[in-house]
Amino acid sequence: MRLINVHTFKQADQFEDNRIPPYAILSHRWGKAEVSYQDFLKTTKDTFNTGFGKIAHACAQARKIGLDWIWIDTCCIDRTSSHELSTSINSMFRWYRDAQICFAYLGDVNTVKTEDKVDDQILNSEWFTRGWTLQEMLASRDMEFFDANWASLGSRSQLSAVISRATRISPEHLEDFCVASVAQKMSWMAGRSTTEDEDMAYCMLGIFDLNMDLRYGEGKKAFIRLQEMIISSIPDESVFAWRSDKMKSSGLLAPWPDCFRNSGNIVLRADKNSEPREAYQMTARGLRFPASMTERESFSTLSLNCWRIQEKKSMAVVLLLSNTGGYWKRIRCDKLAWRPSVKMYTRVNKFIAIAPQIYIPQRNVVTHRLIDGH
Repeated sequence: MRLINVHTFKQADQFEDNRIPPYAILSHRWGKAEVSYQDFLKTTKDTFNTGFGKIAHACAQARKIGLDWIWIDTCCIDRTSSHELSTSINSMFRWYRDAQICFAYLGDVNTVKTEDKVDDQILNSEWFTRGWTLQEMLASRDMEFFDANWASLGSRSQLSAVISRATRISPEHLEDFCVASVAQKMSWMAGRSTTEDEDMAYCMLGIFDLNMDLRYGEGKKAFIRLQEMIISSIPDESVFAWRSDKMKSSGLLAPWPDCFRNSGNIVLRADKNSEPREAYQMTARGLRFPASMTERESFSTLSLNCWRIQEKKSMAVVLLLSNTGGYWKRIRCDKLAWRPSVKMYTRVNKFIAIAPQIYIPQRNVVTHRLIDGH
């Protein structure tokens, strides 16, 4: 881990994990002319304050509270090294968690040159639309927000109400996000974006306490890989509780975080009648799911071990037996059915327990036009 000395503006070479001194850390929306690691190596103390304002101000804030070191992502990672980049991304959550304080810089909020209410400016800040800032906010033990002029806007706890509105994260989860379900965590990512599609998955690794290898160039497949890691590590079926009105059929994994936008109130079912399901896993045939299913005319339902808060009904994902080798696929992706209610479906004539184990391919699913249950 590289750190910047806030007094000399020089970087120290990699600190060993057990010898990292107390440090501050910066969270910000990247601009068009950020200072890279290579740029930083060329700087001198005489040119620092005029050429690198954001870094200089962050260093000044660290000095004010008695810290000697700061970490800033733009210039403390050598992005020309794929190994260093991979290590840094997989360590990012821990680095924010272990910092004494995180300075969140909202460069599009100005408390001096505008008459707009501060809360409204904060709500509309691009900082809340970026993928990486979600992990940075949740990981940091202490956080202070600053406007474009580096005037303090308040701490995370002081701004919890407006932050909750901007992020759709409850104040309780802002204090302890670990108790949230997979679906809830995914819902917080909906509507955010990253420059690279792959980073939509990589920036969530720490939120789920996972590590994965980076494969830039795979695009949105990275998000599928993230979900595959989640289902192999976390016994929470709310990962399958998503909706999309853009697909007629799919595998069980969501193609993108936006599919969880309306899943913020879905929690893991935890009652005395809830029994853990045998492990499900990805295979060459698709997702192997130990299922307790019910067959109905023209479709079958698969119940999930999760429900909406205050609506204690199991959720069900609708599946249809494919014509290609007996594989299953999810249909009617725009809905999540409630079991045992079947009002949203027609032609419900028979209920038969079937298929103790099914396979649901994620890719190359045949799409059928569905009309009246066909």
